[in-house]
Amino acid sequence: RRRHTRYISVTGVQTCALPISMGDILRARADEKGLVFLLDLDPTLPLCAMGDGTRLQQILINLAGNAVKFTEAGSVIVRARRIGSAGDTFTLAVEVIDTGVGISPEQQSRLFTPFVQADSGVARTYGGAGLGLAISQRLCNLMGGLIEIESRPSAGSCFHFEIVLEQIETPDRSEEH
Repeated sequence: RRRHTRYISVTGVQTCALPISMGDILRARADEKGLVFLLDLDPTLPLCAMGDGTRLQQILINLAGNAVKFTEAGSVIVRARRIGSAGDTFTLAVEVIDTGVGISPEQQSRLFTPFVQADSGVARTYGGAGLGLAISQRLCNLMGGLIEIESRPSAGSCFHFEIVLEQIETPDRSEEH
């Protein structure tokens, strides 16, 4: 009998390119709503790393997409930082901060449950099936991370997570002929 193994695809990830490409996707939605959409990228992030770029981008799109969806005025900020390293690995810390509707502690306890919206009126007002955060949490867990939230009603939200990636040596452009 074969044992079923869950895995995340390990491929080259352009760590700086991920938030930028995700930002291109969501900037138009933010512009339509009159929101400020900012990408704040740590200049010390390596250009390339080993990890699952597709899954990481899906998490970023889900978190930032929700931030744009639930923010009527103000801003959405996606911040990516390198917060530590050991050997050839580093920790990527990501925050998605918004000035949206905010989420009560009671609603936060249900937030990562599939098919559950934080508020019963949310599906009617904003749409969605209540799967994005559950999927994002599962993908983040598979990459060794955990999505956490800090929020208060009417005061916006900050979703954040950390994952460890392997840094890839990139050729120095000065060595090219």
